[in-house]
Amino acid sequence: MKNKKTSASSKTPKVLVIGDGGTLEKEIRKIEKSFFFLTEKEGKKLSGDKVKDVLEKHGPIAVLFLGMQKEFQNDKPSKTNDVIKNEVEGILHFSILCAKKGIRLVYCSSDCLYEGLGPHREKEPIRATSLFGKLKIAGEHIVASISDKHLILRLSFWENPYGKTTVSDRFYTSKLYEDEIAPIIVKAVFGRSVGVMNIGGPRGTLADFARRTKPDVKVMDGPHSGQIDDSFDITKMRVELKIENPLTLLKHGHFAKKNS
Repeated sequence: MKNKKTSASSKTPKVLVIGDGGTLEKEIRKIEKSFFFLTEKEGKKLSGDKVKDVLEKHGPIAVLFLGMQKEFQNDKPSKTNDVIKNEVEGILHFSILCAKKGIRLVYCSSDCLYEGLGPHREKEPIRATSLFGKLKIAGEHIVASISDKHLILRLSFWENPYGKTTVSDRFYTSKLYEDEIAPIIVKAVFGRSVGVMNIGGPRGTLADFARRTKPDVKVMDGPHSGQIDDSFDITKMRVELKIENPLTLLKHGHFAKKNS
């Protein structure tokens, strides 16, 4: 029985995940047991030799680079220079070695890189003013310039539940909660898509999004300065990942009850 189990597990495609132990990583851990994760300590010093050793030891078919999501939640990481240096060096080394070994590289970026009103398309120019955004642009450029078998996922998500007490009904978005976006990331890793892909949900107001996990959230009163729209065009995601109805992605709120 033991030999059979070992034989079966050896046939399971291996995916290496580089993260920081944040809540998105925890959601991915819950749903995909075949992924293996570097510890937070291991992920803090990704020199070229160490990356090479990790890839040779585990022989993954793909690398999912979540990056330092947790450190930048407030855009004020505790050790800014160390975090930036580690992320940039890490994605550089993984890009080079994955390209040499023919390993699929999936890099997680952000919706904060788009400017102007959405729905935003993948081919639009990107720009960043925040430290987190600039780091993600650097990561995208490194991956795209080195690795042919790469996929860049621009993620639009929020922690569950919605964390603020007020919300605007003039803000349009494609945000999903972490437990809603995690299965799509896993599906994208095992898929064949390359280039850049927006990952998000159906377009709606931020108020509607917030109410799905916080029904008593207060909608802001008073004059509005204008409409904000950071929503995505998710056509590529829907076609290539075969998602016919994006409403089926929702796990919280009214639509989630209909889908169940």
